[in-house]
Amino acid sequence: MDLQYKSLIILSSLLFCSNTFAQEATTPQKEVMTVIDAFMQAIDDRNAAAFDALMTQNAYSYRIVVTGDSTTTGSSPLKGNFGKDRLKERFREGQISITVTDHIAQVSGPYDFWINDKFSHCGYETFTLIKEKADWKITSLTYSVKREGCKK
Repeated sequence: MDLQYKSLIILSSLLFCSNTFAQEATTPQKEVMTVIDAFMQAIDDRNAAAFDALMTQNAYSYRIVVTGDSTTTGSSPLKGNFGKDRLKERFREGQISITVTDHIAQVSGPYDFWINDKFSHCGYETFTLIKEKADWKITSLTYSVKREGCKK
């Protein structure tokens, strides 16, 4: 075999291996994002059972509402109580940060929220998840609520 042919084989092997490792490296992030997508879909569908199945037993939400210069905070159990309104929540495309370390994950980014197809508010939210056995579960959601200064 000539040197050029050997170089081509080595280069092809390296590219194959790097693509394989890159795909494996993103698997935990994809798994975590699948849970977040299911969370938002359960809200869209008003499916309390699907929503609650994504949570740990004692999952909580923490919020900070920003109005002008004042803020109010609160917390509540993270449960699928949707009421009568149609809700929709979405992260802003391309602005999501996903960190996975061992059995802990965090997903953060700016989001927009609609009630009955009317824009309601924006903010920033952070989900914390843990891996229980083979499944990722949401332990907490911390988010801000702003009605002014949103870029829709």
